[in-house]
Formats: sequence, C-alpha cells, structure tokens
Amino acid sequence: MVVVVVVYLQQKQRLLLLLLEQQQLQLQQQQQQQQQQQQQQQQQQQQKQKRRQETVVVMQCRRLMKLKQIQTDIQTAAAANLIPPDILQQQPQQQQQQQQQQQQQQQQQQEWEPPLPVLRRIPRRFVHPGRLPKKQQHLLRSAYTGSSGV
Repeated sequence: MVVVVVVYLQQKQRLLLLLLEQQQLQLQQQQQQQQQQQQQQQQQQQQKQKRRQETVVVMQCRRLMKLKQIQTDIQTAAAANLIPPDILQQQPQQQQQQQQQQQQQQQQQQEWEPPLPVLRRIPRRFVHPGRLPKKQQHLLRSAYTGSSGV
C-alpha cells in the first residue's frame, strides 16, 4: 500500500513538473512574440520616419528648383527688358521696410499691451451661458448689450 502511494506521488510530481515546464515554455514563447511585435513596431516607426524625412527632402528640392526657375525667369525677363530694372531694385528694399515696420509694430504692441493670459480651457460659464443661474445669465446679457441691472 505504501509503495502504491509513493508511486502515485512520484507520477503526480512528474506530471506537475511537466506542466510547469510547459507553462515556462509558453511564457517564453509569449515573451518572444511580444519582443518580435515590439521590434516590428519599432521598425515600422523607423520606416515611417524615414519616409517622412524623404518626402521633406523631396519637397525641399522641388521648392529649390522652382525658386531657381523663377530666378532665371526674372533674369531673362530683365535681360529682355520686359521688367524695368528699377522694380527689381525696389523689391528687396520694400521687403526690408515691411519687415522693419512689422517688427516695430510688434514691439509697440508689446510695450503698450502686456500679453493676455492663455487659458488652457475656456470657463464653463462662457461656453454654456444657458446653464448659469438667472442672475448671472442676466449679468452676462447686460454686459454684451451695455445695459445695467440685476
């Protein structure tokens, strides 16, 4: 009887060891799959980034080519006396003057008016004025119309 119990326990122990090994194998396989998925995602992200960079480079090249074409067109038009040379000289000066004026305006605005605070979210009373108590609704309405009262 004791021998039977010992044999039974040994078999049970072997089964448990086998189950444990299977679970460990499954865990390893799952970890490998997760690693593979992560690697694939990283590769996809890298490929996307490369494509984006390539498209940016292509767009930049196209714009440079267009700019060169425009410059050559302007030069040929100026050589053929289609464009008066005075206009060509005035354009860069006008651009510089406009930039200076814009900078001066920005500086004046900053000196006279401090920048307004930026709210991360609009207060609810401004978004949904209908949900306010009546007195506050009336106050908001009177503020827009200019009438006084409460």
